[in-house]
Amino acid sequence: DGGSYLGSSTTLYFPAGHYLITDEIKLGPYTNIVSDSRAIKRLVGYMPDTFGAYDNMRVREYLDFFGAAFGIPSRLRTKRIDEVMDLTGTTYMKDRFVESLSHGMRQRVGLSRILIHDPKILILDEPTVGVDPQSRSHLMDCIRRQASEGVGIIYASHYMEEVERLADHLVIIDHGKVLAPYVIAKVISAEQHPNADRLRVCKVDIGDGKETQVVCGAPNARGGMTAVFGPPGAYVPGKNITLAIGNIRGVESRGMMISGAEIGVSDDHDGIIELPA
Repeated sequence: DGGSYLGSSTTLYFPAGHYLITDEIKLGPYTNIVSDSRAIKRLVGYMPDTFGAYDNMRVREYLDFFGAAFGIPSRLRTKRIDEVMDLTGTTYMKDRFVESLSHGMRQRVGLSRILIHDPKILILDEPTVGVDPQSRSHLMDCIRRQASEGVGIIYASHYMEEVERLADHLVIIDHGKVLAPYVIAKVISAEQHPNADRLRVCKVDIGDGKETQVVCGAPNARGGMTAVFGPPGAYVPGKNITLAIGNIRGVESRGMMISGAEIGVSDDHDGIIELPA
């Protein structure tokens, strides 16, 4: 996640193979995005934040054009187009001109386009911005289904509820700088601090069966909530600090539960981010 103009879209161009890279970067089984750029583009489905369409082209023609560009034979292409339109809920618009579609419909067609060659990694740049609720629901359902089938997802969004529904790991970009990874975490318990009335000692599940302890002063910290955890080494732009293991009033704290203001996704300073369960 990153604020507007802070570099998240630019960052996504690199693994998608759209910018020149001089150093070797490994993506999947490939060594270098420069030398293996054609192979990378077959491996990746990249959906930018703006939809490009050709005039006077119907939805099925549009998908057929991109299927042909990826070298999919005509007979297999017809079958694959039917599959992705069924998946994205776009079958009913197959004979409509792309430029006549609403923004939400176009985004669903855009997702169909990047699925046409059966990629192993999807790179999605704010695909739900400005879309209607029905299209947003379709998009999220399709993306979750791809993830459940083993497709890798790189997803940029300003919407924390979407991040919580999709993400195993969270990276925040601040002014073009990728901060240390944050984690979507579950607060197992939040007990009264033995030496401070306004602090709680939280036991936190940070994923992969790992638990850690965090001292937290947020009034909404409680057991059972889903929140954002900053591990030691993470930079917190709202406070201009890098987290470290500390001792707060005699109790060890191994990181920080994060508020929206602390990572620049909202102005809320009063409590930690609370994500849907």
